[in-house]
Amino acid sequence: MTWYAGLQLVLAAVVVYIVVERMRTLLFVAPLDTRPWLRALTAALADSDTEAARSLATRAKPAWVGRAAELALRDDPEATGELDELLTDCKYEAFRRLRALRILASMGTASGFLGAVIEIIWLFEGDHGLAALQAGRVERIALEAAILAIALGIAISVFAFVSLGVLKKAALTLVTDLGKTVEALSR
Repeated sequence: MTWYAGLQLVLAAVVVYIVVERMRTLLFVAPLDTRPWLRALTAALADSDTEAARSLATRAKPAWVGRAAELALRDDPEATGELDELLTDCKYEAFRRLRALRILASMGTASGFLGAVIEIIWLFEGDHGLAALQAGRVERIALEAAILAIALGIAISVFAFVSLGVLKKAALTLVTDLGKTVEALSR
C-alpha cells in the first residue's frame, strides 16, 4: 500500500464518521412514526385532555416532534419563542454536514484520479531502485497502485453519494413532520 492510499483511507474514515453520526441522529434519535402519534395527540386535544396530550409529547422525546409538541403545549408565553428557536435548530441540525458530505464525495472521485496520475508520474520519473532490474516490475507496481487509488476513490464517492441520498430524504421527512406537528397543534 502506498502513502497515497493511506491518505485515501483517512478520507474514507472521515466520510464514514460523518455518515454514522448523521445516520444516528437522523434515523434513530430524531424520528418518530409521526402519523399515528399525531393522530393520538390531536384526538387527545379534541377531547380537551391536555394532560394526555402532554404525556404523549413527553414520551415522544427525544424525537424532534415530541420536543416541539411539548413546547407548543406549554401554557408559558415564552414557549412560543422557544418553539421557534427549536424549529430553527432542528432544521439546521437536519441538514448539518450534508453539504460537507457532498464535497467529500466529489473529493473521493478526484482523489482516485489524482492517485493514478501520481503513480504514472512515479512510473516515468521515479527512482525505482532494484525493482527496475526485473522487466515489467515497475510498470506492474505503478499500475496496481493506480488501480487501487481509483478503486478507493470510486468506493468513497459511491458510499458518500448513496449515504447522502438516504440522509437527505430523512432530513426532509423530519422537517416535514415538524411542520405538520406545529400546524396541527396551532389549530
